[in-house]
Amino acid sequence: EKRAKGCLGRVKMQIELRYLSEKDKKEICGWKYDGKYAMYNLSDHEQMRREQCGFFNPEKEEEYCGTWEDGELVGFVHVCPGIQKITIGLGVRPELCGKHYGTTILKLVCEEVEKQYPGRLLCLYVRSWNQRAIKCYQNVGFRIEGTEFEMSTPAGKGMFYRMVRRY
Repeated sequence: EKRAKGCLGRVKMQIELRYLSEKDKKEICGWKYDGKYAMYNLSDHEQMRREQCGFFNPEKEEEYCGTWEDGELVGFVHVCPGIQKITIGLGVRPELCGKHYGTTILKLVCEEVEKQYPGRLLCLYVRSWNQRAIKCYQNVGFRIEGTEFEMSTPAGKGMFYRMVRRY
């Protein structure tokens, strides 16, 4: 939910999920996060395309969807289905971070994933310093499982928590 301009009430965000076009991927590659979140900045569009990274990997392309509100690309998700668990990753347009878009997007994605893959554990990995993301995930029912551990990602090595959501 977000505040409507000039209104004391709240309006429900209408988020739409659909596959990413080449134009959408290029736009996402241009998103730039500030401060410690800059580690989430993606490589140049052409470089990612050439190296077939992330949503440019033809074998994984269908695992990615964009999220739109009123025709504006507001985020993207990566849903990686496994036999026993579904791993989810998400990104939100930098200027919309901290405005509940992550929570709204993740709720929608969880609903869709639970319909398509009933009974599977939902899982995501978050850097242990990223309290903003941890709070977002907890708001959708994810809980930290186990202890902090080290992991390498395309954004670099770091300390992570595994968070899970059970039915």
